[in-house]
Amino acid sequence: MNCLILQRLCTEADRYGIHVIVDVVANHLAGDHSNIDDSLKPSTYWHNYNGSIHYNNRYEITHGDIGWDAAKHISLPSESCGFWSSVIDNDLYNYGEILDCPVTENETLANSLMSEYTDYMSVTDSIYSGNVPTCFANWTTVNGIDNDEVVYWAESHDTFSQCLQWRS
Repeated sequence: MNCLILQRLCTEADRYGIHVIVDVVANHLAGDHSNIDDSLKPSTYWHNYNGSIHYNNRYEITHGDIGWDAAKHISLPSESCGFWSSVIDNDLYNYGEILDCPVTENETLANSLMSEYTDYMSVTDSIYSGNVPTCFANWTTVNGIDNDEVVYWAESHDTFSQCLQWRS
């Protein structure tokens, strides 16, 4: 969509009190690399890990085969990556999809990473399977994460078929 059309859409939506959320999957690229700037084509910018990802290994989560759309698959500044600090515009509402947690079998590291992600964006809280709690989100039990930094997220393209079974 061209930027002028998006700008007009947002302006018109604003007149009616409608907020527009643009879903950007920053770590997916189309198979046609002709639209990628030449300065970004060197292989040093691409992850070439081949194999399944072990979710207790943070390096594999962030450097495994590209194709994952969750924010947790993009490293943080504490992991020597400036992506989030470079692309997040604090004048906009930003949230990242972090299904479950950013690493398994290490609660201390997972909590630290979640707290750091919320320095840049709100995060999804996806453990509820359609049953949102009335008082607090799962991640608000982590020091430094406030309720307004959590997006209750019970259904998506990843969970829709499961929800259909659950409703049956």
